[in-house]
This record gives sequence, structure tokens and C-alpha cells, in this order.
Amino acid sequence: LQAFFEFQTQVARLAGLATRVQAELNATPGLINVTNGAPIGQPQLRVDIDQQRAAQHGVSAASIALAVRTAFAGVIATKYQLPDGTLQDVRLQLNSEVRGDIARLGDLPVQTVTGQLIPLRQVATVNESRGPTQINHNDRHRVVTVSANLESGQSLGGVQADVDRIIAE
Repeated sequence: LQAFFEFQTQVARLAGLATRVQAELNATPGLINVTNGAPIGQPQLRVDIDQQRAAQHGVSAASIALAVRTAFAGVIATKYQLPDGTLQDVRLQLNSEVRGDIARLGDLPVQTVTGQLIPLRQVATVNESRGPTQINHNDRHRVVTVSANLESGQSLGGVQADVDRIIAE
């Protein structure tokens, strides 16, 4: 989970930097049609674990992750034999109404090391956020492309110094 949060932080920082560069380029005379390739992102839920409270209750990050994954992706509980003899998976998961209600997700039961079930809200908070839809790489580094066109009659040399300054900042 720590790696996931570091990843989210890096993606958010990269998107923020790209937005700043885009704003600066938009304000640069000689440039038009500035675009930002930072992913807009899809709605997602972020589960922030209170490490101290989780430890007090004997709940591991792994058990929280398992509970959340099972609630959303489901778990195959058994197989059902159809009249034609084929087997179909029976998947258990939270119904869509509960999955879509962030306030009710705090009621999700999480298992402690002693086998007790406690509500997720006792050890974590659930927040809505936006996550990347696509992440581009160049030489194994995450990259975002911010591009612009030159205004009619403008030369690249006329704006290059401004662009270099903006990127350096």
C-alpha cells in the first residue's frame, strides 16, 4: 500500500507540474493551442489507513486491502450448474448501491488478528479522488507531454527562451 500511495503522490505531482507549465505557456505571447497530456483521471476511492489505530485493533494493511478488494471485485464463493450442465461462477461482492455510497463504505467489516470484525471506519478513512487513466513512460520515467503551436508569423526562436525558462522553473 505504501508503494501505491507513493505512486499516487508522484502522479498527482506530475499532473500539477504539467498544469502549471500549461498555464505559463498559455500566457506566453506567440504560443496558441496549448494542450496538457496529463491524465484527467477516473473517479476512485482512496483508503487512508490510520496506522496507530489499526495496530491498536490488530488490523493489518493486508486485511484491509483484502476486505476492500473482495467488496469491490468480489470473490468466487461456489459454482452453479446450469440446466445445460455448464458451470457458472457465483461471485459475492457488495451490491452496487453500497459500493457507490462512500459514507456506507465505512461499515465494511475488516477482520482483526483475533478474528473479530470491526468497521473499516475504525481504522481508516475512505475518500474520493481521481486516478490516472493512462501513464506514459520514457526510459522508465513517468512523463507528461505539454505541447503548443506557434502563432501565425511567430518563429520557434522567438519563444524558445520563454519556454526554456518556464520548464526550468
